[in-house]
Amino acid sequence: MTTPGADLEDLADAFFSAAHALKRTVNARFQPSGLSLARLRTLYQLVANGPSRMGELSACLDVAPRTMTSTVDAMVRDGLVERQPDPADGRATVVAITDAGLRAYEEGRRLQARAVADLFDVLDAGQRAALAEILARLEGAVAEAESAGPDVGCPEGGASAGGASTGEPAPAARPGARNSGALAGGAR
Repeated sequence: MTTPGADLEDLADAFFSAAHALKRTVNARFQPSGLSLARLRTLYQLVANGPSRMGELSACLDVAPRTMTSTVDAMVRDGLVERQPDPADGRATVVAITDAGLRAYEEGRRLQARAVADLFDVLDAGQRAALAEILARLEGAVAEAESAGPDVGCPEGGASAGGASTGEPAPAARPGARNSGALAGGAR
C-alpha cells in the first residue's frame, strides 16, 4: 500500500518528466533554425521589456548570471542582440534586440506554436480545458508560495515568451514559466 505523500511525489515526478520532455522536444524542433528555448526566452524578454541589463535578464529567466552571459555572448556573435551603453548609467550596458533578432524571434514563435500544437493535439478540447484549469491552480499555488519569498525584480508580464506555464503576455507561443517565457521562455 502506498502513502498519500508517495502518490503526490509520483504525480510531481510525472509532471516534471512530462514538462522536461515537452521542452526537449520543442527545443529539438528549433535546432534547424539556430534557435533554442533559452534564446527564444531571452528574445521574448527583450521584446516585452525592451533593452535590459544582464542581471535583470538573469533574474527574469531564472538562470545563473554566467549562463545568461554565455547565452548573450552567443546571441551577440549571431547578430540577434547587441550590447549598448545603459542610458541611465554610462558605466553599465544593456542588451537590446536587433532587427535580425526580432525576425528570429517571430520565426521562433511560429516554430514553437506549431510544435506545441502538434504535441497537444493528443488532447481533446475538454482535456485541454481541464489541463488549463489545473495549471492555473498550480500556478496560483506557486505564486502564493513565492509571495513569501524574495522578489526577483522581474517586470510585470516579465519572463514568459508564451508557453507552457506563462501568463501569455505579448506573443503567441509562450516560451517559459513564471511569465519568463515558459517554453520559449520558459521553463524554470
